[in-house]
Amino acid sequence: TNILEGTAPTELGQLTELRELWINFNRFSGQFPTEIGRLDRLSGTLRFDFNFFSGTIPSEIGKLTLIDDLSFSYNNFHGTIPTQIGLLSKLTSLSVIDSQISGTIPTELGVLSRLAYLALDQNVLSGSIPTEILSPTNLVELHLGDAKLNGTIPTEIGRLQELSIFRAPANQLTGTIPSEFGLLRFLEHIDLGGNILRGSVPTVIGNWRRLVELRLSGNQLSGSLPCAQLTGLRTLRMLSAGSNALTGTICRGMEALSSLTSLELHMNHFTGSIPKEIGLIHSLASLVLNGNRITGSIPSELHQLRALADLDLSRNSLNGTIPTEIGLLDSFQFENLILANNNISGTLPSELGRLFSLETLDVSGNYHLSGMIPTEVNGLVRLKRLFLNGTSLTGTVPMVLFCDSSIQKEVNCTRVDCPCCGGCS
Repeated sequence: TNILEGTAPTELGQLTELRELWINFNRFSGQFPTEIGRLDRLSGTLRFDFNFFSGTIPSEIGKLTLIDDLSFSYNNFHGTIPTQIGLLSKLTSLSVIDSQISGTIPTELGVLSRLAYLALDQNVLSGSIPTEILSPTNLVELHLGDAKLNGTIPTEIGRLQELSIFRAPANQLTGTIPSEFGLLRFLEHIDLGGNILRGSVPTVIGNWRRLVELRLSGNQLSGSLPCAQLTGLRTLRMLSAGSNALTGTICRGMEALSSLTSLELHMNHFTGSIPKEIGLIHSLASLVLNGNRITGSIPSELHQLRALADLDLSRNSLNGTIPTEIGLLDSFQFENLILANNNISGTLPSELGRLFSLETLDVSGNYHLSGMIPTEVNGLVRLKRLFLNGTSLTGTVPMVLFCDSSIQKEVNCTRVDCPCCGGCS
């Protein structure tokens, strides 16, 4: 890869026999030359992404009617996407990511019948998703994340029968998730997180038999999860629906999701207990259920999650003791144990000392957690965050932990002896 600098030469327009042009991953700056429009024999790829081009995107690109792959992502342009791009009838891929583009999405993109890939993420667009861009029925990937879009998701999304990836997170989309999504039987990845969507999670998700990733966090979704349909998604690896207003209980039958690696249902209104069957999802690496109204005890069956790295059950109404079986989790994988602000009682299991990859141990806010701090905690050599405040634990925190200024820690100084008082909060 070359690292070329300066402005792109206007003499590029003299290369009239050129078939493809790749000048990406350089340090070109300034206005992209309008002379590009003379290269009417370009018939493959035009890429000038990953540079520092500024000014506007030249409308002369619309004269390059034979190209099929166009990318001007990761630049410093201003202005809008030229409507003339709608003249590029052979275009199969268009990428305009993180290029400071403003204005609305041109409806002219809807006539690009061969378009299979469209990415407009991380721009400062305005307006809604135009129904016209949902016309190219060959579209396989549609990326609209963090683009400042508003309005509702058009029901015409159901036209895109070949769609595999739909990403539109971190916008201001409103309304409900259209039931027409159920027509998209090849959908593998859907990300609608960080919007203002309301209503329930539609039962049509049961049609997404190839789904790998479902991200709905950070909306205003309500109602219960459609468990019958959800547990049928056997290829699902990521389920993220945190920071909504979901109710009901956590689905039974989740063990059917044998490929699931991440289950994030935090900051909702879930009640009931944690299904012990979750312990049978042996691929699960992250279980995040904090900020709900979950009751009952911590299932000892969770120790079967040998891939688990993160367990956050904080800010619920859990009771009972911390299962000693937690110490059987994979000591090379498990990094974060967060059980703060529950009603947990009993002692801190000495078996936690086996988890020598543990970086966070937070049992704060469990007043009925009592007894001596086990000396085995001294074996947690990778610990970065230790929170024991708001408990009734007594004893001494090992000096190797307390005197390490890199470890963030909070304890109850009236109950716990701290060898290095400067570390006591």
